[in-house]
Amino acid sequence: MIKRRTYTKENINKIIDLYKNKKYRIVDIHNETGFSETSIRRILVEYCNISVRRKNKFTPELEKQICIEYQNGLTPIEISDKYGFHVKTIRNKLTKNGLKLKKGPDNLFNEHYFDIIDTEEKAYFLGYLMADGNISTYNNQYYIKCACTKKDEEIIYKFKEVLDSKNAITHAKCYNKKSITEKTSFSISSKHMFMTLQNYGFETKKSGNEIVSNKIPKELRNHFIRGLFDGDGITCTTKFKRSGFISSKEMLLSIMDELNLYKKLNHPKTQLENLYYFLLGKKESKILYDYMYSNATFYLKRKKDRMDIIIKTTPRKSK
Repeated sequence: MIKRRTYTKENINKIIDLYKNKKYRIVDIHNETGFSETSIRRILVEYCNISVRRKNKFTPELEKQICIEYQNGLTPIEISDKYGFHVKTIRNKLTKNGLKLKKGPDNLFNEHYFDIIDTEEKAYFLGYLMADGNISTYNNQYYIKCACTKKDEEIIYKFKEVLDSKNAITHAKCYNKKSITEKTSFSISSKHMFMTLQNYGFETKKSGNEIVSNKIPKELRNHFIRGLFDGDGITCTTKFKRSGFISSKEMLLSIMDELNLYKKLNHPKTQLENLYYFLLGKKESKILYDYMYSNATFYLKRKKDRMDIIIKTTPRKSK
């Protein structure tokens, strides 16, 4: 008799958070956590009453299409991102159709980009990857991925540009019961960059121990934190206007040390055990704004526009 694997409460909460709040697909959750896709689907059905079904089936037409796309330059991992199937499945289908798979990195790009953090852009993208990217390894291949919603895809296109990469940017739709979210993704393969990012504290499964690395020069850390903010920053522009961050406890404490601002850490409801957030009022948001944008030449416009609203709001007069 095969014994079913037992998942901790933290495991279950992480799967639910990635699917419901961060809009990860099943294959993305598998890559992030290492849990099987079957188990992920079962947990979502059992604990959230969410029925997760593939929107694509591997029809003969789709199999033919992925072979054409591979021959036209898409990599197996890019095809995986586009259609939502595991990269191993894509590779098997390509091999079955007589296509010889490339060995080593799928495409050339500047894999030494993060070797030395000595520019605004490098610090920024290191922070953005820490927030909205991930690193993974499979079958002796080393992958770096980042993804965002379509409305913020300018970041993905800029990242591809600075890496001088020819890899394709992929677009996919993420489905749940209430909505459809369009997602933009970009992936590269490099053992060297994978190891470099590990030196800055990246892990294949985010441990919650990530911090603002002291390997980043002090004069560039505001750009790193701006990258974090564009990935994990909070902006509230309704009645009670606030800004802040949502991340692990260690990362938030590290950010507060850099800002010299110390706030109470709060737990979001029904989310990960090691997921916290802090909020800043208008005066403190102005400190954050000046810190992040005073000498910035690149940022996510949507986030900055919302920060402009927060810090320029006139306080209500007390009675």
